[in-house]
Amino acid sequence: MYCACETDVLVSMGVARDAGLAVSVRSGGHSTAGYSVNSGGMVIDLSEMKGVVLDEDRALVHVLPGTPFEVFNGALNGTGWHVPTGACGSVCVAGFVQGGGYGYTSRTYGIQSDKAAAFRVALASGTVVTANERANADLFWALRGGTGGNFGVVLQVSYHMVRLPSVWGWSITWQAEQAAQVLELLQKDYTRQGAPRTAGLHDEPGLLQRAGGVHGARHVLRPAGRGLRCHRTPAANPRRTTGGGQGGLLPRAEQLF
Repeated sequence: MYCACETDVLVSMGVARDAGLAVSVRSGGHSTAGYSVNSGGMVIDLSEMKGVVLDEDRALVHVLPGTPFEVFNGALNGTGWHVPTGACGSVCVAGFVQGGGYGYTSRTYGIQSDKAAAFRVALASGTVVTANERANADLFWALRGGTGGNFGVVLQVSYHMVRLPSVWGWSITWQAEQAAQVLELLQKDYTRQGAPRTAGLHDEPGLLQRAGGVHGARHVLRPAGRGLRCHRTPAANPRRTTGGGQGGLLPRAEQLF
């Protein structure tokens, strides 16, 4: 059932309840374990329920469950506000936050569920409740990591925003035939402690890319960038690209590396 509003969700849940159907909930469909589908039951699809509203006076942002990160991040871009999100733009909010939600900036700001301030949830009974630290606190605790879709259908998430300084991004890629050499390099040089807390990393499937971001003032970025020189090996033969955010900063490669 493709739902465009809360009423659609409640009607769908009522039909499933009356028919005795198992229900799975899907926001972006990125559950590799298959939790967002089932056989012989009903899938409540929230991908049409998209929207972002900023409440800057209270440092909150309210997001509908089917909002993909490319929309979520786009709404925050240029505002100076931030919530940790994932590396894939088509992943949607509801499933991500209920799974915990690790992102590029999580080493500094925590996983996304750490920033959840409140949930609006449709329960199996057909009632809609708010779950936060004061109301339905047990439900609020349960929704923040590892329990997606087990306790209700998330209709909206409110997040605490944080201030984010300039962001500098980098990406290193290599050919498939070089993967074994790169893996040895990763095991040797990427498991050490001491990386700046402002640095975040992400691996693409297939060990063909390493990407990340660094945020902070320029004096913080320079030592972090120098640490990336270990990528420069003949075996990996990396292609380096950089990008920037917040005010249109586009650092050249030598500034980061």
